Amino acid sequence: MGLRMARALPHGAALFKTAADVPSTVERLKGDPRVEYAQPNFTYHCCTVNDPLVSWGITNVVYGVRAEDAWSYTHGEGLVVAVLDSGVDYNHPDLQGQVVKGYDFVNSDADPMDDNGHGTHVAGIIAAALNGQGVAGVAPGAKVMAVKVLGADGAGTTASIVDGINYAAQHGAKVVNMSFGSVPGGPPPCEGDKCLYGAIKAYPGVLFVAAAGNKTNDNDAVPVWPAGFTKDWPDYRITALPNIVSVAALAPDGALAGFSNYGDESVLLAAPGKDIVSTVPAPPADGGVALAVKDDVYGYRAVFWGFGAEDLTTADAVYDAVWRAVYGGLGITPADTQSKPLLVVDDDQNGTYGTSPNQWTLPDVSSYYLNALSTAGYVYTLYTLPNGADGPAVDAAVYSGVVWFTGHAVDSTPDRVTSTILRISLRPTRTTSLPTCRPAAGFSSAAATPGGASRKRISTGSTWVRSSSTSGKVPAS
Repeated sequence: MGLRMARALPHGAALFKTAADVPSTVERLKGDPRVEYAQPNFTYHCCTVNDPLVSWGITNVVYGVRAEDAWSYTHGEGLVVAVLDSGVDYNHPDLQGQVVKGYDFVNSDADPMDDNGHGTHVAGIIAAALNGQGVAGVAPGAKVMAVKVLGADGAGTTASIVDGINYAAQHGAKVVNMSFGSVPGGPPPCEGDKCLYGAIKAYPGVLFVAAAGNKTNDNDAVPVWPAGFTKDWPDYRITALPNIVSVAALAPDGALAGFSNYGDESVLLAAPGKDIVSTVPAPPADGGVALAVKDDVYGYRAVFWGFGAEDLTTADAVYDAVWRAVYGGLGITPADTQSKPLLVVDDDQNGTYGTSPNQWTLPDVSSYYLNALSTAGYVYTLYTLPNGADGPAVDAAVYSGVVWFTGHAVDSTPDRVTSTILRISLRPTRTTSLPTCRPAAGFSSAAATPGGASRKRISTGSTWVRSSSTSGKVPAS
């Protein structure tokens, strides 16, 4: 099988690498009497919601958490809450002095800085300071332990999460927040993630808080891990753990948020989870400006960049930026565009202008956007805007959204370059017949999810092995 031990893991498990097919390797290992269990190194994704932000979770006395009443008794002083997530921006004004630096199990270093945004948002909800500015956390006297187990794409593996749990518990955290989960119906399969289960079970004195998930899934019927560890699953030899709670998301009107998972048996609580204001990481010094807009009357949403993808330095950075804007910012998936494509407006006006010696050239930047969209599995219609012409009319019944890039202006710098990505829900207008571009034959858009197979830098060639022998190791074969 060509197994190579990558490293030992907590509780007698070990991470192995294999050049062979992972599922078949796991099945062969399961038949080895020396192996207690074998499983893939599963991937988990942060539970994100893309909604306009409104403060209500603390102040709403009917459906909020009534934190202000609790503050008469305590602000959470002395409590350490480990946030297992994408890291935390510990330099944020609302989080300075609130964060205990933990560890980065994605990059294997002691700097758990957030490169995604999700972890900082979670940390602010928990413990943002009462300092007269920004937002306030529900427990502003508590400390957040930043433990990075998810990467910049919001995905993390069983290995990084188990390491994070072990670190948090051994460094004094009494509460561990896990706002991530498996995809319903995807890996890990219904048999569960035994290594993750064992890590949580090993610390009965620690309370684990898991997001129910944001896929409108009935978790009683199709389990989501780790939230599903709250319930007995006899067929999968999983017994409910008493030290984990699963939390669904409430909307401001007290109803279940439209995106939230649910389950009469497996989901134990519901809490404010839609339209929640919280902290976000600071942009890089040379990162330009971004603005998100939503109109409650017309229903459109827009993400405006003060720089374009053409100003990013690598193909991975371009992919991440475009993916986060279209999928993360607007909530448009590749599957959405199979029937309603994106409208891509090429407004870079590339070409050479003027006469010698006063000529200038504007480059063609379309490949940055088109390559990223195609790699992610999006279907799009390309409209090349002639110089000096008006843009195309947009029909919301035809297009899922609009990617409109303007490229470089003369003597421009990144802080003067603009790209706009729109999700449109306006009244239908006239349409223009344009060719539609689809991914190359053989591409599966179902794989183009955050951290999915289309992201080549996410390794799937590893497997868990736990030995039933005293050594805790299995010889390579």
